[in-house]
Amino acid sequence: MLAIYAPYVEHTAVSFEYEVPTLDDFRNRIVRTQAKYPWIVAEVDGRIAGYAYAGDFKERAAFQWSVETSIYVDGSMKRSGIGRRLHEALEQRLVAQGIQNMNACIAYIEPEDEYLTQDSVRFHERLGYQKVAHFHRSGKKFGRWYDMIWMEKLIGEDAPQPDYKDIFNRSKLLFGAETMERIAQKRVIIFGVGGVGSWCAEGLVRSGIRQLTIVDFDRVCVTNINRQLMATTKTIGRVKVEALKERLLSINPKAEITTLQKVFSEDNASEFCLDDYDYIIDAIDSLKDKASLILMACRTKAKLFSSMGAALKLDSTRIKVTEFWKVQGDPLARALRNRFKRSKEFPSHKFQCVYSDEMLENRDCDIPNESASSSPINKPKTNGSIAHITAIFGFTLAGLVLNDIEKTS
Repeated sequence: MLAIYAPYVEHTAVSFEYEVPTLDDFRNRIVRTQAKYPWIVAEVDGRIAGYAYAGDFKERAAFQWSVETSIYVDGSMKRSGIGRRLHEALEQRLVAQGIQNMNACIAYIEPEDEYLTQDSVRFHERLGYQKVAHFHRSGKKFGRWYDMIWMEKLIGEDAPQPDYKDIFNRSKLLFGAETMERIAQKRVIIFGVGGVGSWCAEGLVRSGIRQLTIVDFDRVCVTNINRQLMATTKTIGRVKVEALKERLLSINPKAEITTLQKVFSEDNASEFCLDDYDYIIDAIDSLKDKASLILMACRTKAKLFSSMGAALKLDSTRIKVTEFWKVQGDPLARALRNRFKRSKEFPSHKFQCVYSDEMLENRDCDIPNESASSSPINKPKTNGSIAHITAIFGFTLAGLVLNDIEKTS
């Protein structure tokens, strides 16, 4: 077991220890733990593959019904199901012991680095844990600071067991049970989760979509706050897709949200497996990458819905939906059509777009650079935009998906 733990100390920030404990020290830890709590070991073909244990959450007597848990799996056995089976066995024993609350203290950093990923957070989310605290710059290792988050899972007899199906009771009244089941089964991917894409994601998850992939390279910056769903004064600097995922899981903890901090381009298109989806939502800013996504999405079995420009608009009554080649008064649609004509490569079938023919002008040019990171995206110049417009664009895209599912039911 010490051989399993040592690499976590020496080569990762998963453990905040600097030095690998001696064999005697490690043995004493096991003895002290087993005096009060379970210490469970997994074996595969006679070889130890991992271990899990619980410890005091706090020493004071009133904390005796809460524990802190730890799981370590051999590096060669990750993603084999060992961790989940260890946790299940540990949880079963803790329930029998009368424990009410399992707590996990997890090192955290955004973006992931060579010493720490967010695999542990995702693992605990799948096990039913919820994030309850985030502490910044809690530990320093390998010359850099790491945050610490706490996640909890209530396991006692009195633990609340919400019926998450009730979330969608009003939707079920509108769609019916059969259509709601179809909505839950559909797979959707959204490219770009800024002012339009973030609201689209919200609309989809609140309506019952459970399998959603969100793609965006960028981080939240202060100028996003006026129109992007997950952008607040508390999320500045965070990876957009991770901040949005946290929001979406707070709506439906059973949703399966996949985050990809990437830029879509012609060169890396194969990484996104577009054929795996039922619906593709295009909310990309970059003209070149938007054109590539449209061309490639139209070659798949998925249904594509695309957002044209949502900036420089104030009149929500002028937002419309039509087929791409019929969009009028939108500079982005015009630029895309010209690009397709010059390249003599066209979308293989028609697709619906959300757009507005309103076009205002910026009234103030003294605006700082919006990027919160060294983004590789070649974005157009910064234009004024406002939440009620971008949100309606996003919700309209979500509505197109839901209406299409309902029509094919």
